[in-house]
Amino acid sequence: SRVMEGSEDIQRLIETGKTRWNEALDHAIIKDGYIKSLSSNLNATWSAFETLASDLWATAINKNPNTFAIQVAYSSQNEQSTGSRSVDITELAQYKFDVKAMMGTILKKKFKFTDPLKIQSAYATMLPKKTDTSFLENSDLVLLAGVRHILLHKAGIIDEQFVAFTKSTLPIGTAFPVDEAIMYQSINAVIETSRVLLRTILDHFEQETK
Repeated sequence: SRVMEGSEDIQRLIETGKTRWNEALDHAIIKDGYIKSLSSNLNATWSAFETLASDLWATAINKNPNTFAIQVAYSSQNEQSTGSRSVDITELAQYKFDVKAMMGTILKKKFKFTDPLKIQSAYATMLPKKTDTSFLENSDLVLLAGVRHILLHKAGIIDEQFVAFTKSTLPIGTAFPVDEAIMYQSINAVIETSRVLLRTILDHFEQETK
C-alpha cells in the first residue's frame, strides 16, 4: 500500500541520515565541534538544575519563613554553609529592615548549590528531619555535576577528585567520553530530580495549609 511504501521510504531516509552523520563524525573537525556542542549542552543542563534548586530553596523560605527560616536557623546540619549564619546589618538595611519575605534570598548566600550533595545538605537544613532527600543523590545527577566540573576546570580530563566524587571506574588522566548517551542520561536525571524536588516542596506547603 502507499502508506507502507511511505513508511519504508521514511525509514530508509532515517537510516541514510544516520550513516551520513556517522561518516561525518569520522572527520576530526566535525567531531571536535560536535563534542564541544555536547559539552556546552551538559554545562547548560547542570546550570539549569542548579538555578532551579537554589531559587526554589530561597523562594520556599521567602514564602514561609516562620517554618523554613526557623528550621535553617536551628538546624544542626548546616555543615556546608559558608561561614556564619549571621546577617550583616547593612544587608538588612538594603531591605529597609523588612526582611520577613526575603529571608530565603538572604540565607541563600550562605549555602552552596554547586553539586547534588551540597544541594541535599541545603535542603536538609530547611526541611523537617523526617523528609526524604535521598533522591538528590541520583547517581546520574552526581555524574553530570562531576563532568561539568572537569569540563570547565580540567579540560574534560578525569582526575582523582572526579573519580572519588562520581565513583567512576574510568582511568585518571584520560578525557571523559562525552557523547549522546551522557547527554540524554543527564537531561533525564535533571527532569526527574526536579519533578521530585518540586513535589517535595509543594507537599510541605500543602501540609502547612491544612
